[in-house]
Amino acid sequence: MKKAFLAAALLLILGLTGCASAAGESGYQPQLEFEAQTVAGENFASSTLTGKDTLIWFWTPWCAICAQESADIKELQAANPEVQFIGIAGYGTRGEMQDFVNRTGTDQLVHLVDTTGELWANFQVPLQPSIVVLNQDGAAQLHIGPATREVAQELLDSILED
Repeated sequence: MKKAFLAAALLLILGLTGCASAAGESGYQPQLEFEAQTVAGENFASSTLTGKDTLIWFWTPWCAICAQESADIKELQAANPEVQFIGIAGYGTRGEMQDFVNRTGTDQLVHLVDTTGELWANFQVPLQPSIVVLNQDGAAQLHIGPATREVAQELLDSILED
């Protein structure tokens, strides 16, 4: 019980501090081969990510912070039209995920359904919201916890310069 509490507290602290890591610095290397369905029910293959600069936003439908962060994600997407933006929703039903997309007006993003947590595990994402940025060469950077538009832009800029 005590170990579980300490592990949960550590994850919370990491999330609140926005702990970030990059491939090469800490060896962050997500599993990029997967198939999923979008919230809209379409098939999605990870090959769509190959050779493209991509920001992946991890969120849950009941997360108030995720809902707030959605405005920054939309602004970031508008400011970076050359970057592919994808949302990966977890910990909810497809209906709850669609309601979140409608409520936040983030329907311009492709949103993937991850009801099993497999995609979150592939990207080593422990909590929401979190962001993964991939450049076209496959380098990746993970930001755990909430991110303002400015922080997310810095993540994009740092990895796109590589």
